[in-house]
Amino acid sequence: GFGQGGVVVTDPTDGLDSIAEMALLRDGRIVALSHSFDVVRYHADGRVDDTFAQGGVAAGDLGYLSGSSALAVQRDGKLLLGGQVYDPDSVAVHEFRGPWDVALVRLGRGGGLDPTFGRDGIVVTDVGGSIYCEEDHATSVKVQRDGRILASGNACTPGPDFFVLRYRPSGRLDRRFSGDGKVLADLGGGEFANASMLRSGTLVVAGSGGQNVDFALARFVD
Repeated sequence: GFGQGGVVVTDPTDGLDSIAEMALLRDGRIVALSHSFDVVRYHADGRVDDTFAQGGVAAGDLGYLSGSSALAVQRDGKLLLGGQVYDPDSVAVHEFRGPWDVALVRLGRGGGLDPTFGRDGIVVTDVGGSIYCEEDHATSVKVQRDGRILASGNACTPGPDFFVLRYRPSGRLDRRFSGDGKVLADLGGGEFANASMLRSGTLVVAGSGGQNVDFALARFVD
């Protein structure tokens, strides 16, 4: 009952495409995020939902030098996409700030960029950086019950280390969270966060880390 023989193949950009993350909407429709901030929405039976954006495909449109790997659905149906974007201007500001910054994009229920979030639907945050490691990357995004947004991933401080950022629903960093909206966790080695789980206000970030590159989990409480 799904696609053709249980399989659906979609070419949203007439190029090389790969799904980075997926989410299930309350009505059974499926949302798939590519590694380049493109989103495709499907009906429960696998048909592309043509009522979403342009023929079922929405583009975060952050340019060629960007990558996405995180997807969350807000209670109001809006979509949050997380990843990274190349910011050449940050290098000119300070030599120790990495040019790859955390990027969040919010799409409205119809698939267009949400103008009430950040700057025309896009928020870019520089977590840290060094001359040895220049990438900040959000690998997971969660939404709290009060609408505040938690983005977690890897930061170079000089790291890489786990990070958690908390934003207000408008996209501004929540200064009540650790004083500046940012928390870093150094587990004694090179840390790479791949996933997170939010429950009862507690966020658990998981990936690899420590001196021997083992399973690593860090729990953050409000």
